[in-house]
Amino acid sequence: MKGRDWREIPFREASPEWQKKIEKMLSHTENPSKIFMDIYGYEEFHRDYMIKTFNWFINIFEHAFDSMSHILEYLNYVDKSLWKSHNSIQFIFLANNMLTLFSAYSRLISWFYTDNLILIRPLFELILRLYYIEFYPTKREKTLYNETGQEKFNIWRFMKNDLKVDWQIYKFLSLHWHSSAADTVVQYTDIARNWQNGSINWALHLDNAKISMCINYLSFIIWNYFIFVKEFLSCWLKEYSEKVYDNLIDTEEWLRAHLVRLESKYFTDMINDILRISNDLKNN
Repeated sequence: MKGRDWREIPFREASPEWQKKIEKMLSHTENPSKIFMDIYGYEEFHRDYMIKTFNWFINIFEHAFDSMSHILEYLNYVDKSLWKSHNSIQFIFLANNMLTLFSAYSRLISWFYTDNLILIRPLFELILRLYYIEFYPTKREKTLYNETGQEKFNIWRFMKNDLKVDWQIYKFLSLHWHSSAADTVVQYTDIARNWQNGSINWALHLDNAKISMCINYLSFIIWNYFIFVKEFLSCWLKEYSEKVYDNLIDTEEWLRAHLVRLESKYFTDMINDILRISNDLKNN
């Protein structure tokens, strides 16, 4: 049920009794709030730190995001009658999740590491939905909604039975998705063992390990955008704009090379899995 717009309820409408209560309540905090000013100030500090320390990542990610935005815009004008019937929903999925990807990136730049990881999870789910549609084009509606009495799209079952992968990334991201459960587990364990050291509350602090982790996940997600478009949606794009197509190829190759240079078996295995899956789908 829709209520009144908050902008339509000024304090002056309150009774004198409630005006006094409101004034008393607000007297307990500074105006402007020091806590809010500290957070805003730390966001500015963290943005400056990221620009100075991780400028290489910022340049590459913003190039990749800008490029993918242009690629998706160009895909609006290719002849979709030449696409497979299920390609349109994949294209729409990609386009509609671009701002979520930007939001995940901006959360990292502004210091909110956990928020970044929370947003990475639905983006990772998006990748799985894209491949599910490629595996089962006639069942593509299952990625949008579940019909009563019909088998539901199950991410874990799809990864195990169809993709033949055991990607623990999804379990890890789910820990952050569910009310910051990862940090909560650690802190609860400390209390249970009488190991608590200091206050349990949010705190403004720099964490280079988390920054690197977030950078790696963002790089993996946006690489998946590029490899999927390259393998399944780029037909006729070259004829429409050779420059845009070349940028797609070059950026995908660089992002993949960057992930390989991490020398992480975790990411290397996932990259090889994605390449294997894409190749199998194209050859079937």
